[in-house]
Amino acid sequence: LPRAIRLQRSLALGLKSRAYMDAARMAGAGTWWLLLKHLIPNTVAPMVVVASIYAANAILVEASLSFLGLGIIPPQPSWGNIIREGQRYLLDAWWISTFPGLVLLVVLAGGPYLIATTQQAYLATLTSSLTDQSTVVARAMARALQRGDRDAILRYMDDLEATRTTRRR
Repeated sequence: LPRAIRLQRSLALGLKSRAYMDAARMAGAGTWWLLLKHLIPNTVAPMVVVASIYAANAILVEASLSFLGLGIIPPQPSWGNIIREGQRYLLDAWWISTFPGLVLLVVLAGGPYLIATTQQAYLATLTSSLTDQSTVVARAMARALQRGDRDAILRYMDDLEATRTTRRR
């Protein structure tokens, strides 16, 4: 869990220093608007991946401990308990241990596929928010133009181009 917290913090700090966040601040956006429109949507996908890895690890540890007899008490069903109980009948009824083991393998190996599919769907919705980011950058550029701040205008033009390039992909 501390690694996930460090990852979330580093993602937030990285996003905080992006030019479109500065542009949104210059356009008059409040802290909550920045948090809800930019920070959280851009950090959800990596945190979902981390959560799925932790969930798969917890399932594997529980099954391993139950298989060794150190986990869930045997009247309770557990993949580890079912595989261990099926060892006695492995020569006569191999499917008692094999199918729970295969299901465990599918759940642990299929998790990344499910997460990748979910991320693709999420990224499709995120591209619609890139339009909002372009608008924020354009507004901040207009304010910088009024002030005559040439460096800020060049920075925002670079960020606007990066946003448009990301949207094309």
